[in-house]
Amino acid sequence: MIAEPALYPWLQTAFDHLDALRRDDRVPGALLIQGAEGLGKRSLALHFAARLLCLEPFNPSPCGVCQGCHLFKAGTHPDLTTLEPEEVGKIIKVDQVRKVIQDLGLMSLYHGYRVIVIDPADQMNQNAANALLKTLEEPAPKNLIILVTHRPHRLLATIRSRCQTLSIARPKKDIALAFIKEKTTISSPER
Repeated sequence: MIAEPALYPWLQTAFDHLDALRRDDRVPGALLIQGAEGLGKRSLALHFAARLLCLEPFNPSPCGVCQGCHLFKAGTHPDLTTLEPEEVGKIIKVDQVRKVIQDLGLMSLYHGYRVIVIDPADQMNQNAANALLKTLEEPAPKNLIILVTHRPHRLLATIRSRCQTLSIARPKKDIALAFIKEKTTISSPER
């Protein structure tokens, strides 16, 4: 099951940029989301994936009630694939990438986007990265591969060059403190 992806306040500007690309029908075939560890890059990737798979085209965020959103929340949306190492700390293997590439060749079941989120993308071994490269060179319409990493230097230069890059900066101190204060106030019991 995929929980409704949280969108941290410091990611709102990045999401608005991505949603503008969606509204203008300029979503790239590959997107590299990079930045320091722990900033919510995966959450941003999943929030944007949820928006692309939402069946309500005029909402600025996923509506949460359409069939696409229900499938997303249940983790069963047929047009979304997440790719990660089979075990924490291990590599993403070439067979995993080949399977995802094969799935990309299928038509979207909801006549929209097919989205793949690879996180952490820097965990692909050399063979896996090379297998992905051909797909990045010739992206199919309405396919989006989102690579998420805090170590972009570990990706092949040829992969980085074929992605539109979105760098996530550390939040300003006042924004981070306000977020932490709000979350601790909400979660602490009243006395």
